Amino acid sequence: RILKERKNIDKNQYTLANVIGTFKITSWLKLTTSFSRQDGSYINSSYNPSTLFGYGDTQKGKAEKAHRNTMSWTNEDYLTFDKSWNKHNLNVVAGASWYYSKTEKSELGAENFFDDYFEYNNMGVGTVRSKVGSDYTDNKMNSYYARINYNFDNRYMVDFNVGYNGSENFAKGHRFGFFPSVALGWLMSEEPWMEPLKNTFDKIKFRASMGQAGNDNIGGRRFAYLTTLKTDASGYTWGTTGQKNYDKGITEGEIGVTNLTWETATKSNLGLEVGLWNALDITVDVFREKRKNIFMQRRIIPTQTGFITNPWANYGKVTNGGMEVSINLHKQLNKDWFTSFYGNFTFAKNRVDEYDEAPSKIGTYRGQTGRSMNELWGLTAERLFTADDFESDGSLKFGIPKQEVGADKLYPGDIKYVDMNGDGKITEEDEGYIGGTEDPRIVYGFGGVIAYKNIDFNFFFQGTADAHRVIGNSTIFLPGSGTTVQGNAYSENLDDRWTDDNQDPYAFWPRLTYGPNKNNYRASTWWKKDMSFLRLKTVEIGYTFPKKWMEKIYSKGARVFVSGNNLLCFSPFKLWDPELGTNNGLKYPMNRSILFGIDINF
Repeated sequence: RILKERKNIDKNQYTLANVIGTFKITSWLKLTTSFSRQDGSYINSSYNPSTLFGYGDTQKGKAEKAHRNTMSWTNEDYLTFDKSWNKHNLNVVAGASWYYSKTEKSELGAENFFDDYFEYNNMGVGTVRSKVGSDYTDNKMNSYYARINYNFDNRYMVDFNVGYNGSENFAKGHRFGFFPSVALGWLMSEEPWMEPLKNTFDKIKFRASMGQAGNDNIGGRRFAYLTTLKTDASGYTWGTTGQKNYDKGITEGEIGVTNLTWETATKSNLGLEVGLWNALDITVDVFREKRKNIFMQRRIIPTQTGFITNPWANYGKVTNGGMEVSINLHKQLNKDWFTSFYGNFTFAKNRVDEYDEAPSKIGTYRGQTGRSMNELWGLTAERLFTADDFESDGSLKFGIPKQEVGADKLYPGDIKYVDMNGDGKITEEDEGYIGGTEDPRIVYGFGGVIAYKNIDFNFFFQGTADAHRVIGNSTIFLPGSGTTVQGNAYSENLDDRWTDDNQDPYAFWPRLTYGPNKNNYRASTWWKKDMSFLRLKTVEIGYTFPKKWMEKIYSKGARVFVSGNNLLCFSPFKLWDPELGTNNGLKYPMNRSILFGIDINF
């Protein structure tokens, strides 16, 4: 009945037009101009009749209509100079682009219809306006750019780019940013004096580049140079007993910051490409990126300033660096044997150089500056409590910090934490950065193909390293803490737990308790686990039928194969698949599959 009587209709219409023209001025100079426009219209109409229990009966019919119109256009014009003479090759591009978009929205809702006949087609019949609203936004962007590409004898290469971009997100005088870049290359293997070594080095190329890029996205805050007002203040009351109440009021919103400007990233790269014996290709890249003027809301503004919302600023600085290596070996050993092996390795790490935090925190266990972004946070665990830590009455012995992080009483088998600030007690002030990030700093993969006559075999391994996660950190993660599946223990290491018979101060599971144990489930180094893994992602073996066999059935070729996906995973973490990205394992695991198939072409 609900599907039959309830109406919810979407109507979408989109129009896209593109025009591009190229005008040849001379044999080496041409002008290209392009224009594109996209228009969209979306209408949602819904009606819940008064006879439908639980949907429109209490409102005596409920109608709603939402309308959204979008329009955007892009215009780009550029000149291209392309000329070669003797051993010189020069290509120059210079142009400009403009972008504009706008979105218009409106919505209307009505209730209390005397009849269901009109539905959403005549909102005026409904005597109650449940929803009335409209909205309008637009975006503008303007860019000027140039690129110069030059090479001499395909040995020496220079590439220079410059962009001058403007954004409406900033106040006048700060809207345009200048972003240059330069890249150099030397193909040493093409030098005449390398000719005797051609059989060994078929390619040696050195690369170097440096440039800047800009970002004008202020965390979703448009026109941050303008001060806003809020119209949803809680209001105020009058009278000796508050008998007169006004719900709404106007208060200061976000403070406009007129000197906000582009966030910039200065990127540099050194690269080497080597080819050996027409069989082995090696590429090495070392990169670095320094971001500055990062948009962030100030965090340590004194409350005496009176700001309701902390202002934005170009404040943060972050450095990223690392290297990439790829190797590809391919060799036809003879007419029957072919081999190919490949691998790649990437290491990347970042460091926060400037962060809005109290100077007293910088350099301490609670300071973000100097650490990686999104570094794990928690208490530092020492071990599990033992009976030797307690007096005969159950109290902690003298000199052992009192733990005030949740548990009313401690027992042997509970987690013992480190007093980081030395105040003689364990509190939330002892929480801090504990090293490691959930994002792996090392990503690698390797695989290969081996073929003998009509038989082929290929495989691919994928892995990560230097990745960590604080597991648990919930009231129903520990065994016995809940009555559902979340309070169960994982069978993988069920015996690795503290008991009266196994008083191991470094057992995986603390003592068993009935219900949540606030002391033991807190985020800490106890639950910080290495999530590195190496996975056999794919493996396949196949056989291609001889062509003369297939010609008898008028086929161009056929191949039979068997393949497997996600067959093996090696990891120091055993409770669940470390690639799931979950703190408690309650996520559908990756499928392991084996596939048999045959490909036939006619």
